[in-house]
Amino acid sequence: MSKVIKIGIGIILSGISVFYLLGICLVVADAKEDAIYNLNFYIQAEQTGCEYLGQNPEINGREKQAEEGYAFYKITFEVENLSSEPYYGRISDILNIDKGINNKDVGLRILPSANSSPGYFETIEPALPGKATIEFAYYLEIREGVESVLASYLPAWEEDEIQLDIAINH
Repeated sequence: MSKVIKIGIGIILSGISVFYLLGICLVVADAKEDAIYNLNFYIQAEQTGCEYLGQNPEINGREKQAEEGYAFYKITFEVENLSSEPYYGRISDILNIDKGINNKDVGLRILPSANSSPGYFETIEPALPGKATIEFAYYLEIREGVESVLASYLPAWEEDEIQLDIAINH
């Protein structure tokens, strides 16, 4: 082979290599743009307490009467937003409390709201800013003899639901 042919093949191979490198750079740039666009909250929740309140407790300034065979409990949770993106939604939407066997283990559910939460919820639009932790309480009317109830939450929109087993202290 002559020198001119070898140089020609080298130039062609170099051109193909540059073409592939540019393609890889464009794919990486696209993936980076998609990742930034799809940033979302990522929360983690855990039960921090369970307090027996009895059959006639005062909840949020109002006296409540439990149905016969039920009692009220204050269940507290700590929720941390691990990402830098805020959680936009209501505080009461973070956790879903299961009603239990035959929908009878949990009766009345009094969900947390901005009015009964610690101070900064009243002034900040997102319910849970990024890199923040909150505590809130659910007041549940639970049937006597029930040892635990289930709660669930979505850590992020793309994730599977996570189940929490809430121990009931009698």
